Amino acid sequence: RTQLTASAAHLRGLIHLHMKANDLAKEAFMEALSRDVKCFEAFEMLVGGEMMSNDEGESLPERA
Repeated sequence: RTQLTASAAHLRGLIHLHMKANDLAKEAFMEALSRDVKCFEAFEMLVGGEMMSNDEGESLPERA
């Protein structure tokens, strides 16, 4: 169940990203990671897309 909700949040993030709604995309990717810490695709989008600040990146393990 957690993987399914994480996948749905990741998909929502991709849709927002495609629509140029970067803030909403970031929120969705962060939600995906909070639901499943192993959702590498969401992490990759956040890091590769430079959507996170250094402070946010350092606090990710605390959130998960």
